Amino acid sequence: MERRPYIEIWPLSLRAPIKPVPVPLRHPDPPVPLDLGVAVYETYRRARYDLDIDYRAAPPPPLLSPDDAAWLDAHLRAAGVR
Repeated sequence: MERRPYIEIWPLSLRAPIKPVPVPLRHPDPPVPLDLGVAVYETYRRARYDLDIDYRAAPPPPLLSPDDAAWLDAHLRAAGVR
């Protein structure tokens, strides 16, 4: 018999912080929250991706909606990288 794991998918928005996700543990322990936003931020900071990414260029595909593209442009301009 084939067993597939149970998964969940959480949609993300460019405009909102990534919320912590529950990491299931073995019964009877409750899930542990994992703050993916902090993990992504720390990876970005420690790997110095700010030195490799050209924020003046359009982001790679998939294309952003016009509203998200405008928000991103304003956000990058406010941060002084565009």
